[in-house]
Amino acid sequence: MQTVSEVYPSVWVHVDDLAGQARRVTIERAVVEQIRQQEGSEEPRIVVSFVGKSKKWILNKTQAKTLARLTDTPEFEKWAGTVILLSPGVARNKMPTIVVTLPLPEAGDL
Repeated sequence: MQTVSEVYPSVWVHVDDLAGQARRVTIERAVVEQIRQQEGSEEPRIVVSFVGKSKKWILNKTQAKTLARLTDTPEFEKWAGTVILLSPGVARNKMPTIVVTLPLPEAGDL
């Protein structure tokens, strides 16, 4: 049987795409795109694409500030090449969200 997301695929990463697990990805680039809101207006948002992945991630303000802190730069054009971990989480408003962290070092790394 097909699912709704198979019939209507999205180009955007959603928390459901993580299937309950953390996923390691490498940022390919981060740019500003005009994103249409539910009421029809458009607003600028930082959009991240990943190496080898077709879906893009629209950052909310908290996610953008977290990435700026994790990468030590608010200049999102410099985030390319950064390896991050995307994990399912719950926002303050109790809605599912994507949480971004840096991956733990591999065994043996200090």
